[in-house]
Amino acid sequence: MNASPAPESRTYRHVVCGEVTFVSGDSFESISDPLFDMQRTWCSYCNKMCPIAEYEWVDTGEKITDYYKRHTAKATRLELLSAPVMSS
Repeated sequence: MNASPAPESRTYRHVVCGEVTFVSGDSFESISDPLFDMQRTWCSYCNKMCPIAEYEWVDTGEKITDYYKRHTAKATRLELLSAPVMSS
């Protein structure tokens, strides 16, 4: 069984303006980690931070908040207790 390598970047869409933002590196690690407690992220078109609920992944169309819920539901108790908390 071949596991796909973990992505190092991804593109998300701000559904309010319809434009996309490419994210990689530390920013990608933060936004893709459902235990990071990210509340806002950058829209490169609007040139400002907006609530995470306003974004979806371009490749799947999944709302980022739904992605967080789906992956958080699979997390172990230890993962939940040791998750970093980001202030908004």
